[in-house]
Amino acid sequence: MKLSDFFSPTQILSDGYFTQLDEVNTKIKNSLVFCQNLDYLRLVNSNPNISCVITKPELAEQLPKELGAVSSPNPKNDFYLLYNQLFQESVIIPKMEFGRGSECYIHASAYISDKSFLGNNVTVGPNVVVQDYSYIGDNSYIASGVVIGAEGLQFIEHQGRKIRVQHAGGTKIGEDVVILSNSVVAKSLFQEFTYIGNHTQIGILTNVGHGVRIGENCAIAGNCIIAGKAEIGNNVWIGASSSIAQGLKIGNGAQIMMGSVVVDNVNTHQIVSGNFAFSHKNHVYQHIRNKR
Repeated sequence: MKLSDFFSPTQILSDGYFTQLDEVNTKIKNSLVFCQNLDYLRLVNSNPNISCVITKPELAEQLPKELGAVSSPNPKNDFYLLYNQLFQESVIIPKMEFGRGSECYIHASAYISDKSFLGNNVTVGPNVVVQDYSYIGDNSYIASGVVIGAEGLQFIEHQGRKIRVQHAGGTKIGEDVVILSNSVVAKSLFQEFTYIGNHTQIGILTNVGHGVRIGENCAIAGNCIIAGKAEIGNNVWIGASSSIAQGLKIGNGAQIMMGSVVVDNVNTHQIVSGNFAFSHKNHVYQHIRNKR
C-alpha cells in the first residue's frame, strides 16, 4: 500500500509505502503511524520500523527525509479513519491458523468462532464466547460467561460525534491457563495479540484490556481491571478489585495488594498497595529516617 492510494495530492508531502498501521513504538517494519506532538516525533525519529507518517504541518520539517509523510491538522483522526476503512476491507487482520485439538469439552451453549484455535484438552463452559482470531492453548479452562476476543474501548471525535475504532487484532491464551466466570479478555487493537502466559489464573469478573501482555504463573484475583497495553511480568500477584492503568509495566514477582489503584510502573519483586498504590514499606522507612 502507498500513501497516494488513500490521501489527496495536497496532503502528501512525500509518497511512501507501508504494510500495516501501528503505534509509534511499533516493532514491525514498514508501519504507518501518526505523529501529533514532540513526544511522538522523538519516537518516530528513533524507530527504524516506521516507513510512513501522518503528521501536523509544523512537525513535518523535523521528520527524516526518507519517510513517506502526509500533512494533517488532526493526524490521529485521519489515521484511525483509514484504519477503519482497511479493517472493513479485511486488509488488516492477524496471521494465525484455525482449528480444534483433541479431547476438548465445549458446552452446548458456548459460541466458538470458526476463525479461532483451541488446543488439546481445552474446557469451555456455558455461555462462553470465543471471538475471531482467538487462540486458546492446551489444557486451559474457560469458565461460564467468559468472553475471549471482545472489542475494547477506542474512539475518535469526528464531525461532532464519537466514532468507534474497530479492533483488528487477536487474543492468545497460553497453556494451562484458568479464566474464571464472566471475565472479559479484549482483543488487541492492531495486528497483534493480547496475550496471557502459560499457567496464569484469572479470577471472576476480571477485565483484561486490548493489547495487554500477562506473563507466566501469574495470579490475578477477581474483579480486577488491567487497562490496555499494560505489561505484567511473570509470577505476579494482583489482589482482588485492583486496577492497573493503561500502558504500565509490572515487574516479575511483583505483588499488588487488594483494592490497589496502580498509576505508575512497579519494579521487580516490589509490593505496592493503596489508592494510589505505592510501596508502604519504603514509606515507613522514610518516615523513620525523617524522625531521627
